[in-house]
Amino acid sequence: MTNMYKSSIPENTLKKSIIKIENSLAASSYYNHVCYLKNIILNKIVKTSIVGPSGYILQFTDKTFVVCYLDNNKLTWLVDEDLPTPLHLCLIDLDVELENINPLNLNDCYDQAVSTVKIHENTFNLCFFNKLEINSQIDFKNTVPNLKLSICLS
Repeated sequence: MTNMYKSSIPENTLKKSIIKIENSLAASSYYNHVCYLKNIILNKIVKTSIVGPSGYILQFTDKTFVVCYLDNNKLTWLVDEDLPTPLHLCLIDLDVELENINPLNLNDCYDQAVSTVKIHENTFNLCFFNKLEINSQIDFKNTVPNLKLSICLS
């Protein structure tokens, strides 16, 4: 049986195109910014969380936390120590709507260690060893970008 979806583009051309895209992403400052986050939070265990309209905060058992928030049409982050301050809470409570693809329950991430960070063009997903993933997407359909968060299996 033939594959009717086979591309007419030669396989080596496709591979070269994929490598160019991967190299372009790896060279971007956004990619490097998020890679730095991965190095900081890898293997940290989530203790609690706070979700706001434009992002979320994960507090870790080592008394540090990460704030993941929407800024200039990209999901960005910062890491700090102790407890979130009103400034940190302000970052996740901007005038942006939060729409959940699935009912959002970050409690499923409690007592779980961060296993990796998946990096996309303008967002990133935090993944855990129990195969859960905090999926982040930005919807640009309206004049104000809309952050969509969901928990899914990776």
